[in-house]
Amino acid sequence: MRHAVLACVLATSVLAQPAAPQTPAGTVLTAWVTAFNSADPAVIRAFDETYRPAPPLGQLDPGLRQQTGGFTLLRLDKSEPTSIVAVLQEKNSDRVSRIEFVVSAEDPPKILRQTLRPIPRPADLQVQRMTEADALAALSARAGELADHDQFSGAVLVARHGKVLLHKVWGHANREAGTPVALVVAALSNLDPPAASRVVDFFTLRMPATR
Repeated sequence: MRHAVLACVLATSVLAQPAAPQTPAGTVLTAWVTAFNSADPAVIRAFDETYRPAPPLGQLDPGLRQQTGGFTLLRLDKSEPTSIVAVLQEKNSDRVSRIEFVVSAEDPPKILRQTLRPIPRPADLQVQRMTEADALAALSARAGELADHDQFSGAVLVARHGKVLLHKVWGHANREAGTPVALVVAALSNLDPPAASRVVDFFTLRMPATR
């Protein structure tokens, strides 16, 4: 059973996801995002066999998929029939990457070059600030989603200036016995400042600035 304190909240803005063009390069980009996000070995294998000249099995790194949670297409920076450059956002965070494909013009197209690298978030794609209530709701929803997929089990405590804003548990301390995670109440107001700081540092979510 994995136990961890959730250390991020998704403060992503609601953006309309653009559609890749129906060009050879656009087709490969769409298929790659779909295969990567699926985390399905059969779908990944089918992508490799279709679009790579000499398909190496497992080309789509499962570790990267678990770390990022998949990608959302944010923007196309370049689109030509056989080349495309796009900005992607991780589903597990607000980090972004730039992906580039250069492909052949045959049907189906074959990948000639592919790069994927993290980049600083562009100024025009900055994440909108969330209200405190929205941030706490997003955190709670995300923790519940991870727990439902057996990717998180534990407690989350969010505090600011010694005031507890959210304290909730998800999952089981012992799956076999069906024992739920216990909610431990930390009385921060009764602790001396250094001790309270250590508790908050261990349990507290570092929240983005709110309005």
